[in-house]
Amino acid sequence: KMIPLRQDTFDQYVNERIRRLKESLESAQEAQNEGNNGYRRRKSGNDIDKITVKRIEKKIKKLEKKLKERNEDIRRDDVNRMPCFEELGVQLIANDESQEHKNLGFESRMSNVAGLSMTESDRAFDMYIKTQYVQNHDGRVIFATGTPVSNTLAEIFTLMRYLQLPLLVKLGLDNFDSWVQTFASVTNSIEMKVTGKWEVV
Repeated sequence: KMIPLRQDTFDQYVNERIRRLKESLESAQEAQNEGNNGYRRRKSGNDIDKITVKRIEKKIKKLEKKLKERNEDIRRDDVNRMPCFEELGVQLIANDESQEHKNLGFESRMSNVAGLSMTESDRAFDMYIKTQYVQNHDGRVIFATGTPVSNTLAEIFTLMRYLQLPLLVKLGLDNFDSWVQTFASVTNSIEMKVTGKWEVV
């Protein structure tokens, strides 16, 4: 993360992320208007879609703010800037302990699914842009970890986005909900909490 990306590269990937979020936003708004949702878990489908719409709108605003702030930082630091990542000619990224970059963030119309985190860290997003850049320029990316899944199967989806995004796009599985419907299922189970009480999760 200490090695900066060129502004045009950063803009390209952030704008692509915003575009995907806007597509998810349109789908959520349509479902909200129809009052229909395939994941009715403790809330009505319409309530879930309202939450999804607000969450996506918040993420879009955050990314747009990030673009603006970075543009201002680049102009301020342009005189004494360090070499950019693209100028180093990197052909291989070997990422040990890759679980440290699992908080890549994604969108889903699922709600109240235990362990399903949709938050995104700057560290993970920076790694995502660099891995995609290297792979798009005929380079290679290696992720190594002893704990590929530490909390939820969504982490497998995240790894596939880092390493196999073109394949996911080709198969129409770059959306988390589509991926889940293909490779997993959402079920209720009973789990004992630390208090000794049982709870449906």
